[in-house]
Amino acid sequence: GPYEYLRDDRVYDALEAFARHGHPATLALGWLLADERVSVVIGPRRPVHLRPALDALANPLTQEERDALSDEFRLVPQS
Repeated sequence: GPYEYLRDDRVYDALEAFARHGHPATLALGWLLADERVSVVIGPRRPVHLRPALDALANPLTQEERDALSDEFRLVPQS
């Protein structure tokens, strides 16, 4: 598939390094919230769906963490 190149030990290592942020949705929202150019709109259907956003706000990524995570996912697929 188009994302097979992300099945790489470097990607998994990067994700493990950010495991303190919990659920992947929390990490993704934290990454977005750390970019002041981005506005995030959350529209949960149920209160439980709001948890990742609340967790991301309670435990924000630093700019350094956001940059490090961004660098890990700038991997270029090998063709």
